Order: sequence, then C-alpha cells, then structure tokens
Amino acid sequence: MTSTPQLTLTSTAPSALREIRQLNASLDRLETLETDIRESSAEGEMNVAERFERVHRAALKVAGLAIERANAQRKRKLPLNVWQALERMGGVHRVRAREAARFVELRRTAGAYWESTGAISERDVRQHAEQTLAYLYEVKEELLGLEALAA
Repeated sequence: MTSTPQLTLTSTAPSALREIRQLNASLDRLETLETDIRESSAEGEMNVAERFERVHRAALKVAGLAIERANAQRKRKLPLNVWQALERMGGVHRVRAREAARFVELRRTAGAYWESTGAISERDVRQHAEQTLAYLYEVKEELLGLEALAA
C-alpha cells in the first residue's frame, strides 16, 4: 500500500501567500480607482468641482497604496502627508508629488467642492485625471514587478 505524499508548508509559505493576497488586493483597488477616475473625468451630472474632488481623492488613494508598500519595506515610516511621503520616496513618486502640487493648491484655494465657483476648469479635471492615471499605471507596474519577484 502506498501512501500519498503530504504537502508540508515551510515557514515562509504563509508569509508569501499573505504577500500575494496583499498584492492582489492592491491591484484590485487600483482597478477600482481607475474606474472612478475615468467616470469622474467624464462630463456628466456632477459639476466640475465635484468631479475634480473625486479625481483628487482617487489620487490620494493611489499615492496611499504606493506609500503603504514602501512603508512595509522601511524601518522608518514615511511622513503622514501623502505628498511629502512621495517626495521622499524619490523617482516617479517624487515626480508625481511635484506635478500634483498645482492640483493640491487649486483644491485648497477653490473653496468647497459642492459649490461650483468657477475656480476649477474642465481642463484642470482632465489634466488631474490624466496625470493620476499615468501615476496609477506606474504604481501598478511597480506592484506587478514586485509580484513577479515574489513568485
């Protein structure tokens, strides 16, 4: 009678599985954010300021995912301010922080997003969405690169 070989997990298997699950969750979140950005950049029922706010919040969440990954690999955590954290991360993240500065300032000075003041234009929404999507793709590529290394 032959016995079936038993699958034994090494101590690293659970952490590798956890890492893969986290990566998959991050990729799913990025897909959801991409959809949100595309819907927000399209002219529709929302006023321009509301659409800009939705794009900006998605931009913050995309940056948050990148920072979360970076913090997991660092001894000293990055600053809580998203844009300062991206600046410290360097590379494409620093570039994103610098290009987003205009939108951060615009958001700060435009007033309440539910009041269409005319301070935010269609062009602002479109540019913020395009730049946020470009950064989202950079973060996704970075995650996929890490996932390929983990496999």
